[in-house]
Amino acid sequence: MTSQTQRSTKTLIILTKPEDWSLWLFQHKDKAVSHGVWGYCDPSVSTPPALAPKPQRPELPDGELTSEVLQVQRMKLSEWEWKYKEWHQKDRILKEICTDVASTISTSLIPLIQNDATAHARLVKLKSHVAPSDPTRRRELRARYDHTWQPSIHPS
Repeated sequence: MTSQTQRSTKTLIILTKPEDWSLWLFQHKDKAVSHGVWGYCDPSVSTPPALAPKPQRPELPDGELTSEVLQVQRMKLSEWEWKYKEWHQKDRILKEICTDVASTISTSLIPLIQNDATAHARLVKLKSHVAPSDPTRRRELRARYDHTWQPSIHPS
């Protein structure tokens, strides 16, 4: 008996023209939403929230380290570990999305974003230069719709 395995392939949309914008943005939005960071990079928001600063590890206090002081210190360390893990995950994925944006655009668009350090800044810049305007998008959709409903002419 033969077994057949299905392999999924990752399809990347490369942004080269306005018609690519919706699908291209979707692939980045989908990743950001699934990791809970879309609010930090959403290009429709003029000022996104800033990622909290990196949590600082608690230091041992000077003086006598009684069992009570050590207990409090353990609790502080546990809280710091939780906060750091959450911060690190967000920071890592935001950097990854920023890199993904740069690696999925046409080389002709790279100069637009090369001085932008965040995913949000890059997406805003690309949106303003590449994304179709709403009236243009409506015209494109209308033309597609009209073309779909045109009767076919078959030669006899």
